[in-house]
Amino acid sequence: MDHAPREVDERDTQWEKSALDLRVFIQDVRGRREAFDLDGTTLDAAKQWAMSRADRTSAISIAMRTIDGQGRLGLVWLIADAED
Repeated sequence: MDHAPREVDERDTQWEKSALDLRVFIQDVRGRREAFDLDGTTLDAAKQWAMSRADRTSAISIAMRTIDGQGRLGLVWLIADAED
């Protein structure tokens, strides 16, 4: 994916939220995968929690849980298969 940075006015947003509802996936080298929901947390706290639960060879992925305009649950990937 090519990134094309463009300058923006940082005041253009209407709202912001610091606590997130996240879904954390941990997959070990044998392919065993676990998923956990962490509500009202930060990305950093979720990553630290996942790293404390996973072993050194596990892959960690974290997504923000969100609801679309039709009320369907979806995921926005924030960290995909991070190993550190």
